[in-house]
Amino acid sequence: MKASYLFILLGLVLGLSSPSFADKIVLDSNQTLSGELLEIQAGFVTLRQWEDGGEIIRRFQPDSVTSLIFEDQDKRLDLRAFHRAKFIELLSPSDAAILTHYLRNLYKKGLYSQCLALAKSWHPKNNYNDLDQAYRKLLIHASLAESLEEEAKQHALSWLQAEELKHSDPLPWEVLARYYLEREEPEKALWISLRPIAMQSGGDSAKLGTLRDIAATCYQQLGYPDQFDEKSESRSEAKAILLPSLLKENLTFEQLLKTPIPQ
Repeated sequence: MKASYLFILLGLVLGLSSPSFADKIVLDSNQTLSGELLEIQAGFVTLRQWEDGGEIIRRFQPDSVTSLIFEDQDKRLDLRAFHRAKFIELLSPSDAAILTHYLRNLYKKGLYSQCLALAKSWHPKNNYNDLDQAYRKLLIHASLAESLEEEAKQHALSWLQAEELKHSDPLPWEVLARYYLEREEPEKALWISLRPIAMQSGGDSAKLGTLRDIAATCYQQLGYPDQFDEKSESRSEAKAILLPSLLKENLTFEQLLKTPIPQ
C-alpha cells in the first residue's frame, strides 16, 4: 500500500513538473507546435516542450514564423501584456493591442513613470500604424504627468516628423504651442498653433478648439487682439491669418506652411 501511495505521489510530482501549455507557434510550413513560448533569444523564437518526461527547447527563425497563438485569456492583463511584449515584432493586431491597453490602465492608475518607461521600450518595436498614435499619445501624456516638458516636446516633434505633417491629431501641435507660450515665445507658439488650423478640413474644426484658444492668446500678447477671430471655423478665414512679424510682407499660409517646424 505504501509503495502504491508513493508511486501515485511521484506521478503527481512528475505531472506537475511537465505542465501542458497552450501556446502555439505556426510555421510557414503549416506546422503547428504547442508548448510554452519563452522569448526571442539570440535572434531565435524559443519554445519549450516536454517529451518523454524531459524538457526540450526548440528555436525558430522569426521569418519562419507565420503566427503566435496565446491561450491565456484567463490570466491578468499585466501577465498577458508582458508575455506578448517578448514577441512584439511577431504579434497579431489583437495581441499587439493588449500592450497599449495595459499601458492605458497604468496611466489611469497614476503609474505614469512605469507607463512612460514601457511605452518607450515597446513603441519602437510596434508594427501597426493604427497603434502608433496610441503609443505616441501615451508617451506625451505620461511625460507631461511626470512634469517632463522637454521630453514631451521631443515626443511631439517626433510624432510630427513621423507623420510627415499629415495633421491627423492636434495633440503634438498643442504640446509644442503650449511649450513655447509658457516660455514667453508667443510668436513661435502662434506659428505652431496656426499651422494645423490652416490645414484643417471640414470635419477637423471641433478638434482644434485648444489650438484656436492658444492662437487667440498669442495674438493678444503680441498686441494684435483683432487679428484672429477665434470663432472662425472656415478654411478660407484661417488662410487669412498672418504672423505679426510678417504682416507687412503679406505672407500667405501656403507660403508659411513650406517653412520648417520650430525646434
